[in-house]
Amino acid sequence: GLDARHYIITKAGERGLTYAKVDVRGKVIWKKAFPSTAKITTMSTTKTGGFLMVGTRRGEMYAARIDAKGRMIWQETFGGSGKIFDVVEMDDGSFILAGYIDLFQSGETDYFITRFDANGKNLWEKVLGDPEYLNEKARLLAITPQQQIVVIGNRDNNLWMLQMSPDKQAITWEKELNEKDFQ
Repeated sequence: GLDARHYIITKAGERGLTYAKVDVRGKVIWKKAFPSTAKITTMSTTKTGGFLMVGTRRGEMYAARIDAKGRMIWQETFGGSGKIFDVVEMDDGSFILAGYIDLFQSGETDYFITRFDANGKNLWEKVLGDPEYLNEKARLLAITPQQQIVVIGNRDNNLWMLQMSPDKQAITWEKELNEKDFQ
């Protein structure tokens, strides 16, 4: 998806990564292809009319920024083995990505949050995890009016959330809720 008037469709195949922008009637606005082994799992629109695609490439996490005409602005691999579930754009044009990372490729996952500037420079990466839990995944992002990052995910079977600053990655609060908290 992209917005209410247009859709982006992607496919990884023998020719690399192909993507196209179509309107709600199915008319192709543009189509592009470039050599890549990337597999796209999610995307988000940008304030400039383009979009950010994220997924994996060669066993690492991957992001690519595309402009409104379908031209690639930048692409980066980062983090390592993991998956990004959500992307949001900050007011300054930077992007926050959240998901999980499997640091030791053991199947045990930790929260992974990273920030890229508008030009694709990785500003920071944050890995959060508690050794008592095997499955920690950041799944949703929100930006407060004060430009604080809210991350929501799971910690094994519990709901987990935190708020952090976008610059120093300082955690301002963290909360974990289990099934008993909802009874």
